[in-house]
Amino acid sequence: MDKTHAMLERNILKQTVRFDNYFGSVKPEILHQTSYVLRWRNSIRAEQGSNLNFGSSLLANFALPKLSNRLQLFIAGENEPGLTTQSLPEDPGNPGFDRTTPTTHFANTELRYELIQNHAVNLFLGAGVRLQLPFEAFARSRFQYIHNLNDILLMRVAETFFVKNTDLFGETTEFSLERLLGVTTLLRWASAGTASKEINGLEWGSELS
Repeated sequence: MDKTHAMLERNILKQTVRFDNYFGSVKPEILHQTSYVLRWRNSIRAEQGSNLNFGSSLLANFALPKLSNRLQLFIAGENEPGLTTQSLPEDPGNPGFDRTTPTTHFANTELRYELIQNHAVNLFLGAGVRLQLPFEAFARSRFQYIHNLNDILLMRVAETFFVKNTDLFGETTEFSLERLLGVTTLLRWASAGTASKEINGLEWGSELS
């Protein structure tokens, strides 16, 4: 398994570097390495009175410093078993990740341009396409602020404005509190609300985890 993982890692990074070198010409003062983050998740869902349901999701993030040290490429796809309960959006304003009851089959790609990135503030502009027929294009801006209330309590607030070619404008507001209960234990309360032409109203929820 380790050998297979290492081979995949080398090949993916090689293609990422090739893409970055081909399109990129930027030479920043501090050269950041071309890199990527890849998450592949598999799940099995069992319900009384039905068969086992298998699902898989993929999320990839490619940093391309020669193209631009502020530009990142995101690719996501999901084929998860349908949820019986609603949950908060994993990535508001990003089709497939932006609803409490997401579509279980989707794939999309997005380019993000980071305007501000530090320990407290994250602001980016993004544009992408949902890979389905007909294609769904979207653009969004997201601002997130993180504030340490004390050594064990953290607050996050975020605002996302998005537009899609299918349902025009929308926005999502997020708020969360995180508290350390121990070295390996975290208590998190999160809330989010979305208003858009697609919903034709307000969709909101809260989670404790």
